[in-house]
Amino acid sequence: MRFQDKVAIVTGGNSGMGKEVARRFVTEGGLVVVNGRNAAKTETAVKEIDSSGKRAIAYVGDIALPATGDAVVKAALGRFGRLDVLFNNAGIFAPKPFLEVDEAEYDRFVDNILKGSFFAAQAAAKAMKAAGHQVRLVPARHGEEAVSKVVTDDSVVFLAVPDGAVSDYSAALARSSMPQGVSVVHVSGALGLSALAP
Repeated sequence: MRFQDKVAIVTGGNSGMGKEVARRFVTEGGLVVVNGRNAAKTETAVKEIDSSGKRAIAYVGDIALPATGDAVVKAALGRFGRLDVLFNNAGIFAPKPFLEVDEAEYDRFVDNILKGSFFAAQAAAKAMKAAGHQVRLVPARHGEEAVSKVVTDDSVVFLAVPDGAVSDYSAALARSSMPQGVSVVHVSGALGLSALAP
């Protein structure tokens, strides 16, 4: 099994691509912390991902808050004793015409997609550096390129800002002097596409 006893956090892991990633990780022998904002939805997803109740746990919290990134990492370390993978997947997809987006909505998208993934990655990298073992940071996003192929009006224009920033900071992290053994991988998916490379 590819991920035998490796520990992953999957933000936004209670639906879509995140849920499929968590399910596949458990199927391949991994242990998973599934993060989501909705308690009932997250708990249900964890039961569907791991019917044994031993290989996946829920951590309910809004990843847009930097404290949630720290807390979900602590939950992984507390339950499973290590952290090997962060799959930074949490996001919001609520298309709205460009001229109708207000500041509060814009801030909600930026906080969730950009700020949340940034501080979750920071918390995970700190834990991974302290552990000194082979690790992966995987920022995933909805992807404005892929979304634009499906939605042909201006309702996703504002998504390009946080999504583009996630792509750029992921590339910068990959080029940076990350702790030895830490790799950064950027994945872009769209609209519920749920696939992992074999």
